[in-house]
Amino acid sequence: MSKPVARQNKPKAPAKPRISAKVRQALRYRVDKGWTWDQCAEAVKLSPSGLHKARLRPEVISEYDRLQREYVQGVDCDKARHKARAIEVAAAMLENDKDPVSQRFAVEFFAGESKKNPQVVVQTNVNSNGYAYLPPDAQVIDIKLPEDKRLINSQPDHDDKDE
Repeated sequence: MSKPVARQNKPKAPAKPRISAKVRQALRYRVDKGWTWDQCAEAVKLSPSGLHKARLRPEVISEYDRLQREYVQGVDCDKARHKARAIEVAAAMLENDKDPVSQRFAVEFFAGESKKNPQVVVQTNVNSNGYAYLPPDAQVIDIKLPEDKRLINSQPDHDDKDE
């Protein structure tokens, strides 16, 4: 009598990681509405720590990156569509309006189209703590007042003898 041959099971491929619907919706709130992570967790009824733990998983990170890319592409498409519509409206204003103010606005709109992105450089120097940032080749000069020329006068301005 021969022994029955044991069936050998093929090892299964690891299951594809799944992202729960709540985590997926929280990612959408974050990308589309710009909510904080705590607001997203509250909206989908997850604990903030649970959502944070889920966000650390590689599949959630890649899904979040994908959603962000889609959002940016959508905004770029909207920008191009709105720009085309603005050009159509400005052209109609230039052709049809009798009001010179409207025509001037349309002309200024089209004149601004040829300009490249202007670069504005704003420099602010805030020196609230008394520190000065000097270039390496600058000299520092300390000015000291003599003892008799104090900035704060400790003597009274008037004489009390007359009273």
